[in-house]
Amino acid sequence: MLKEEKEIYANKESQENSKNISNEDVELVIDKISKKYQEKTGGYAVSSFMEGGCYYFAIMLKKIFGDEAKVYTSMASYGDIHAITKINENYYDINGNINKLIDRDGYNRVGIDISKYYEATQEDLYYFIDVCQLGVSSQHIKEFELLCDEIVDEIKEEQKENYPKIL
Repeated sequence: MLKEEKEIYANKESQENSKNISNEDVELVIDKISKKYQEKTGGYAVSSFMEGGCYYFAIMLKKIFGDEAKVYTSMASYGDIHAITKINENYYDINGNINKLIDRDGYNRVGIDISKYYEATQEDLYYFIDVCQLGVSSQHIKEFELLCDEIVDEIKEEQKENYPKIL
């Protein structure tokens, strides 16, 4: 369950001690991202971040949780290409903790084999972005990136104002 009133702020001290970031903290941030995305676009965040926008979601968690968040990708040769974020020993996408068999919405998880993921280098990420953006207009990409940055900034500001020392 999510801690309904708890806010997260990834300050420098928290980035030095990953044990302070709980699964519930990450799930709360994922819930906030999803809600803010829906408020701003009227769209369903899962659709956008699971159908071409997974990289942006992984980067959003990286920007919020700092060095404790590592971006992992799968190779297209495995039949699926996806980006996820590792925080502590758990892996996340917009559906929540991948280590769990049930996602945040109560559905069974299928098709995610962690053994096919690896921590992405900067070069890997450039390749990954190129693959994910095939057939997408540069204007749409720029708008999506700006939207993601806006959501991250809002979440970080809320966390800073309300609960600066939780992490």
